[in-house]
Amino acid sequence: MNSCRLPLTIAYHLPALKAEQLSIINSLSDEYLLINLEDHHTPIHQAVSFLAPDFFLIQPPQLSLYQYTFGLLQQIRATPKLATKCIVFLSSEGNHQLFNSLDLSGLLPAIFSVQDLRSCLHQLQQGLRYASIPLTAVDNHPEMLNYLAKLTSREREVIGLIGWGESNQEIASKLSISVKTVENHKLRIVQKLSLQSTSKLRQIAIKILDRIS
Repeated sequence: MNSCRLPLTIAYHLPALKAEQLSIINSLSDEYLLINLEDHHTPIHQAVSFLAPDFFLIQPPQLSLYQYTFGLLQQIRATPKLATKCIVFLSSEGNHQLFNSLDLSGLLPAIFSVQDLRSCLHQLQQGLRYASIPLTAVDNHPEMLNYLAKLTSREREVIGLIGWGESNQEIASKLSISVKTVENHKLRIVQKLSLQSTSKLRQIAIKILDRIS
């Protein structure tokens, strides 16, 4: 009896991606089942949870919406039993440091080749991660790299949200943890970075965002 192997599914929400790059994604239609979430009227998180695609591709439409995209990916990553591999296209090479704290499967520049995308998808199918975005922006500011290197993935998430001006309650809600846990994370970050106070932590968080954005 012959078995019929279903194609892998790629869902994507890329309203700001250039037409040339979208044509690259559409060129994969012979190999993958493509689903454009712009055609769905349900919230993106609900659509991804319901469809459970093998891959989810997204690009923050503009810098002001990086925080929204960051929070959306946190929700998707935290969804129980959802094995979707998330791939983010970033126009600013430095911003991948913050998105990398989400332990995403793939990071690609907003301008990519078909070879880049194929390499990413194939590597992810093998259970590996893929990142083709260089560390140039952070490497130009070694003090920022030193700060980030001292922190755990969760602490990087916290400091990123602090830099965006989120309160302890808002951080707790976005990360699905208690306010007390947020406070403990902030204290540990203050200690690791040898800061004098949590108010200094906010200054450093904003500085990190400014330098790598």
